Amino acid sequence: MSVLVEFEEGLNIVSGRISGDLTREVAKNYLAKVGELAAQRRCERVLTDVRNASLTATEEDMQCLSKELAQIGLSSSYRRAIVLSEDVSGYKSWENHCLTVGHKNLKLFVDCDLAKEWLSEC
Repeated sequence: MSVLVEFEEGLNIVSGRISGDLTREVAKNYLAKVGELAAQRRCERVLTDVRNASLTATEEDMQCLSKELAQIGLSSSYRRAIVLSEDVSGYKSWENHCLTVGHKNLKLFVDCDLAKEWLSEC
């Protein structure tokens, strides 16, 4: 498992990448780092690359974690793009759980350039 979170100055986005098994604990750790960096940089745009991750979090894990986002430090005003491989089924559940709890600016992509373009629209 590998987690990387950085600020892309030129694009003014918090950019992160997760590789390996994507469990609830890994996701929570990653999201806390994203929230911290986003707050430091006063940035509300987040790009997450999970193309090299294997989603192992359960449906219940995703539902519980989506309810904890504000406590972790992720504001519902953040515009978040998730770049993934062709299999969107598990991540579609994550997107739906986030939308249900008020995180309306979340979108799934299979093309990183399109994700960055969407993030820069605001």
